Amino acid sequence: MRFHDSALLKGLSIHIKLNYWFLACREDIVSEAQEDYYYLTFYTGRHILAFYDYFSQDTAVDDDHRQLCQTLLNFVNPNAHLVSTGGIVKLDLERENYNEVLCSIGQRLSDIFSHVAVVIRGIPSGTIKEPVASDIARTGELFVAACNDKFRVPNIIMSLYANRGLYPESWQVFICRTTTTAEELTLFVKRCFFAPRNKYGEHLFCIANLEFLEFELQYNLVNDIRTLLNRGEPFNLALICCRENGIHHHILDQFSKHVVNTVGLEISSMKNMYEELCPNVKCVSSDLSGQGKTEYIKQTCMETTSIPRSVLISDGMRYDRLVSQLHECKLKRMESLHLNIVSVDNPAEVNTFIFEFLTLGIVSNKVNISSLPRQSVFIEIASTMEQYLLESLPIIKCLPRKHLTWDINRFIISSEIYNPIQVVCRYLDALMKGTVDDNDISFGHGGIQEPLPVMRCRELIQHYFFANNPATVASYRFVEIFINVLADQLVRLSLSSFFRVENLNLMSQNSKVRSTLLETLIYVSKDFATRSVASKAAQLASTAKDADKARLATIAQWDDSNHLLVFFLSQTPDSICALYRDRKKVPENVKRLLWSQKAQRESLKSFTLEDYHKMLPRTLQERLECIARTSMESKKFGDYALSADNLIKMALILLRARANIPVVVCGEAGCGKVILFCFANSCLFEYCIDVFDLIDKSNSLFGKSHWCPIP
Repeated sequence: MRFHDSALLKGLSIHIKLNYWFLACREDIVSEAQEDYYYLTFYTGRHILAFYDYFSQDTAVDDDHRQLCQTLLNFVNPNAHLVSTGGIVKLDLERENYNEVLCSIGQRLSDIFSHVAVVIRGIPSGTIKEPVASDIARTGELFVAACNDKFRVPNIIMSLYANRGLYPESWQVFICRTTTTAEELTLFVKRCFFAPRNKYGEHLFCIANLEFLEFELQYNLVNDIRTLLNRGEPFNLALICCRENGIHHHILDQFSKHVVNTVGLEISSMKNMYEELCPNVKCVSSDLSGQGKTEYIKQTCMETTSIPRSVLISDGMRYDRLVSQLHECKLKRMESLHLNIVSVDNPAEVNTFIFEFLTLGIVSNKVNISSLPRQSVFIEIASTMEQYLLESLPIIKCLPRKHLTWDINRFIISSEIYNPIQVVCRYLDALMKGTVDDNDISFGHGGIQEPLPVMRCRELIQHYFFANNPATVASYRFVEIFINVLADQLVRLSLSSFFRVENLNLMSQNSKVRSTLLETLIYVSKDFATRSVASKAAQLASTAKDADKARLATIAQWDDSNHLLVFFLSQTPDSICALYRDRKKVPENVKRLLWSQKAQRESLKSFTLEDYHKMLPRTLQERLECIARTSMESKKFGDYALSADNLIKMALILLRARANIPVVVCGEAGCGKVILFCFANSCLFEYCIDVFDLIDKSNSLFGKSHWCPIP
């Protein structure tokens, strides 16, 4: 039985032998070929093999391989075009004609680049406000820049090239990382010292972040540079090394007479450079989360008839992984790139990645290579306390940036009658006009036909949600929570026959039942949306001694609220229920509202609210089933000692599920998070199915797309 095709085995054998040859023979044959064919110094052995695979084919190659080779050409010159396959000497394993193959590839590359001029990008006059006079690398003299802050390396690189009036190109700058190899360093040094004989002599070459190299690599690099210096040929080479915490490095010690201490360009000049260098790049930030950064990017893309393609950058993202993610994101012609930075635990690598990607236009991690797209690039920076995420990435502050602040006029209002915003605003409008107790509000046949104007909706939301609230809730996300929770309840109010105006007039002498219920639902929904950001900074200001404690001080605790919840029951949709931790803290209007729906009324004075803390677990479970389940048949649940607090927590989960709001359960280890959520899930699973059924039967009232809960 044959397991492999002979052609495949032969191809693998060629690759293995070529790889071995590149590693074993670099000191003689390969070095000689690189001197004769300059463009071989631009590519590692892996890339040379990619060119061999392409040029050795007699037939067409796949698109991915063709795109890889074109990207490799773009690394040297974006105007270079890949020629047809074939035209090189093929490897003969018996003859071992490795040198002929390498020289043939080198000649092929020389033919390609000889037909295009070297690309240079000049810096317009007036861009650099205050050039750094010391950052001048002169021909024939080694320039070694030293700094004490690794975040200043981009500023130093730009300063060196600004003094020459040019932006740096991808083949001119090599930024070291912990994964840098000796092959890469040797190639770059040869590229620099062989440049004068190949029409690249006037260009500056720069190696940065040398402190990341192991001692052996630094030692070999020093020897390579000294060997080439002894040849007495002109060169333009700059080295940049950061010595944080006073640590000295071998390179700085060996070239101490060439060391210049510098911090590079100031931010104003950097901003001017990037405004001209990156016209299609824009960063989006805001003081608070939920200010509409993502929506702004979507709207901007819509204006240019493009679609944003998101790439998430979060904790644990190293340089190599960032390049891989970018490589996997193959943008189509109608797509724009959206880099969404939510958190970083290694800001130096992310900062370097963004600098390399936007400035040099190409990034590589040895396996993958990706270039800056011609389409628009948006960089979204998540809002954090005191903007520490934005401050940790200095390169972002140099880029064109749109900083969003709260503006109710940017809040998008749907014109669909069944949209949650229109449902809520219709009731708020009636409450403000004082007509909610006199007229039913219906969205079905014969009901509301025209949506409220956009400005009226914004006015109502501003009045009922933001009145007397701190500035920390000025967020579209909190408005969405408020709208969705309240809209779910108001739809049930519209469906309720008990709370119709005509029936209430017959059953109750209290003519303010509907307005009392609506005000209560507004209060509960508002509290539900803003409780998580209720600030305790004032009372903890004296105890918050550091930034972490200050951030924790803004988180409201469970015991800080009575957690009053008023909502419609699922098993008896015409009835309402109230949950609370302490019945003594329930407002009088809520007590009156609950009293009003009693069939055989006792006097309001003798009416008392139930004490959930005195109920047995079985009774609490029955209440939970009334809230969550629509069917009346008995259902067996797992053993769980239900308490009043846990009943409220499960009700909060229920309200969030109904409003399409994600649920996060957190707490100390061993406090019962898993068992709480498992029991809640067993109760709410039927609810999800039943609500879908309710939606299916009520399409005339509201649309499915707005009300499907998260399972």
